[in-house]
Amino acid sequence: MILPIVYFLGFTSLALHQSLSVLVVTIIATRATGYGITVPAREVLFTVVSREDKYKSKSFIDTVVLRGGDTLSGQVFGSLRGLGFSLPVMNLLALPITALWALVAWRLGRRQRQLAIQNSAVTVPGQG
Repeated sequence: MILPIVYFLGFTSLALHQSLSVLVVTIIATRATGYGITVPAREVLFTVVSREDKYKSKSFIDTVVLRGGDTLSGQVFGSLRGLGFSLPVMNLLALPITALWALVAWRLGRRQRQLAIQNSAVTVPGQG
């Protein structure tokens, strides 16, 4: 839940204070947190696949998913600007999305914890 919370705070700050210093701090905080969380998490996902699948997947994720997301967000931003939305309003529009993101992260974390507890309660046959 750390990453959506950092983004939520960043969007809130930018909605309330439109200055270069707030923008710089927000970008640094979101990118550092994002890199610190998503890169290690993504690397863990690749520990169970072959080397070939790992590099094909990484290439796909880096080009299609990440760059496609950048392109899509640029198009959405341009469309909202074209409709007359200001930057503070766009930041406010992002708040419910980041709140939903945090909720999903929290629920996934709870579900993961439940599954871990269930799996630890299961005894291995022949060792019980």
